[in-house]
Amino acid sequence: MHKLSDLIKVRLNAHNLDVSAKSAEVIHKANQHLADLFKNKGADTNAYRFDRKVLFIAAENSSWSQEVWGVQESILKNLEKQFGKGFVKKIRIKS
Repeated sequence: MHKLSDLIKVRLNAHNLDVSAKSAEVIHKANQHLADLFKNKGADTNAYRFDRKVLFIAAENSSWSQEVWGVQESILKNLEKQFGKGFVKKIRIKS
């Protein structure tokens, strides 16, 4: 007899749902950290995609892109604490 948790893992892996769920979690945690870093500054920045260990962040304009660029190490360290070293390797920023 198989454990239910093992069956769920097999089904998630078969449909790549585990990867999609992890990606959504990375984006959510990154957005929370961005909000904490830029609270009271009115920044319009958000993580919108995570693919092949690269986190994509959009900024309202080039000034905010520079602000995000300045704190990207903080974002990476925060995500490393939550997901492990090397899970998120790089941040790409667009304005």
